[in-house]
Amino acid sequence: MDYYKLQNDEVVLYHGPISLITSDKQRGNCEREILLTNLNFVIVSKTKQLLKKERVDVEVYDAKTIKFYRDRPHIIQKKTIVELYFIETEKFIEFPNKKEAGIFCDNALRVTSGKSKLVRGVQKVKKEIAETNEALDIDIVQIAATTARVALGVAANVGSYEDAGKKTKFIGRIAQSLTGKGKEKQPAITSKSDVDKQE
Repeated sequence: MDYYKLQNDEVVLYHGPISLITSDKQRGNCEREILLTNLNFVIVSKTKQLLKKERVDVEVYDAKTIKFYRDRPHIIQKKTIVELYFIETEKFIEFPNKKEAGIFCDNALRVTSGKSKLVRGVQKVKKEIAETNEALDIDIVQIAATTARVALGVAANVGSYEDAGKKTKFIGRIAQSLTGKGKEKQPAITSKSDVDKQE
């Protein structure tokens, strides 16, 4: 980028054209692009002026100044629009398409939180489970485990019925192997064809 010099420890993570959602009357004469680095959000605005040299404005926002809400950076994507909430200001940025907005948003969340999308997702689920347990005074993980165990037991039993269909028996054998039931009675199943051979 011609108008921004990277620091020695700074790398570019995203660079592309954008539009700012603003009340700027000269929006039509202005081209904008955003540069996301591991340290900063950089917005470059180039305004064409009649009979004058092109005017260039460079805005730099430190990634550390993004606000956090519920232990998460306050960066919100709504289709092609990404909302950035800094301590001193906020920016509403429109990307050419939803895919580009998603790529930028994922990189921005990674830079500001220091965590990958997978880690952020796991932490969010973990937090939701803890909040649900506390609010309802239950152990939701234990309930899910019990439900799965009961469902596997039912599938294992139904699959062992003499008049069960081929697919039901196949599912029953899988459930039996997962629960450890019937190991001494049933041969190992490696494919659906094994069920067909045994009938």
